[in-house]
Amino acid sequence: MWNSTRPAFFRFPGLGWAWPKDRLDSLIYAAIAPDQDQALAHFKPWLTGIDLNDMGFREHRLLTAISARFGNALAGFPEYPRLVGLQRNLWTKSRMALRDTVPVLRLFADNGIPVMLLKGAARLALCSADQKARVSHDLDVLVPPSHIDQALALLGEKEWHGSSGESHHCIIARSNGLRAMNFFGGRFGDIDLHQWAYGFQTPMPELETALWDNAVQAEFFGVQVLVPAASDRIALAIFHSAYDAHNHSDWLIDCAHYLRDPELDWGRLSDTIAKAGINFPAAVAFSYLNARIGLPIDRKFSSRLQRFEDTGIATKVAGVLEAKPQSDWTPSVRLARRFVKSLRLRRQVKPATRAAVIKGKFGHGAEDSTENDQNITFLAQAQPGKFRFDITVDLDVKDVPRRYEFELNSEARHLTRLNKRTLVTRQGRKRLRFSGTVTLTEQDSGLWLEARPGRYLYPGVAAKAVARYGTVPFRLVEFQLKAQ
Repeated sequence: MWNSTRPAFFRFPGLGWAWPKDRLDSLIYAAIAPDQDQALAHFKPWLTGIDLNDMGFREHRLLTAISARFGNALAGFPEYPRLVGLQRNLWTKSRMALRDTVPVLRLFADNGIPVMLLKGAARLALCSADQKARVSHDLDVLVPPSHIDQALALLGEKEWHGSSGESHHCIIARSNGLRAMNFFGGRFGDIDLHQWAYGFQTPMPELETALWDNAVQAEFFGVQVLVPAASDRIALAIFHSAYDAHNHSDWLIDCAHYLRDPELDWGRLSDTIAKAGINFPAAVAFSYLNARIGLPIDRKFSSRLQRFEDTGIATKVAGVLEAKPQSDWTPSVRLARRFVKSLRLRRQVKPATRAAVIKGKFGHGAEDSTENDQNITFLAQAQPGKFRFDITVDLDVKDVPRRYEFELNSEARHLTRLNKRTLVTRQGRKRLRFSGTVTLTEQDSGLWLEARPGRYLYPGVAAKAVARYGTVPFRLVEFQLKAQ
């Protein structure tokens, strides 16, 4: 077990330095501490010492878990009606989102696509009684890479849109190099579609195979699904969220619940953590859950994990900086964390395939015109071969920093992305030129140029968001295609 009585444990870069503290610690303790009386005793001073109006979504998620745990035991507090209302509000939003997303799971299952639920969805699939305690407005869905194109095609047929604003053709072209893609559908539907769970830029094949081999059956609102084994649920929670600086702390609450699973294989958890390369963030998380919260940890497991307390100083410094909750950041910590995070991301292996992006240039000679298009077909049939293209469009530029996104597609597939980013640009009519190369096949009939939004926008979104991310109509001035 961890000895947190040592002063060095809490001094930078000791593990305790990265623990949740003060208000965040009080909320987490109240949500998961084994002794309910002690947990409630921690929560009462927190509740009487704050203004709920000052709390954000991160605290709301934890308050929902606390309200579900203590229920009427909080009735003596003036804030109790607001806590009940908050819980009902978040639960209602979750149910409205599930109403739009569960049919997609059923569609996948009916078409023979294996479906595994991750994160909060996995917890709800295993225990539907946790719906009031665990906020889950989006659904994390894992399908095998061999089925990703089929899953994307089904989403396209049901008019689910990528959050990035890219066309469905473009998303398919980029899918081989993406761990996960976010989609919106219906009024509240929100799905993160994963094709691998371990690894960010590239998958970890050994862990992926073991993940599927050890998965367990569950039912999610009438749909038969898979969920990861308890060891994978814990490892994935740490892998995806431990370096997220407690943007939300649900992952730590989930880990506390999974530690009580009688099927938890501590040996496999230890091996998975080591192979995933998350020993240090795991040490921060488990030392907190054990030494601070009081949750029991397997002795052999904790002994193996504690070896990483004596790791190199550079690794410790980087690890605690990234794990420290953002509520405790000072300006110097924020700056140092940004630096070590950028180093970590640079070391990650990037996929070899990326969708091409052609950068545009503003020019002179734009003509005032009210004749604009968002989608224009300009080549009915193309000969196969490599071509150089030159495209000129006129469009109305906004006075806000943004990207102007276009795609060159055929009826069969995505060809290339075109964009221009502006930081400080006077608004008005401007001429934009793109030049690049493209390889066409016999199937590439019906070429078209399409303006795309900078991200998906729900109907009725605020005008400010439309000005920054909305699709900008354009007029095609010139298109040239020359064989090379």
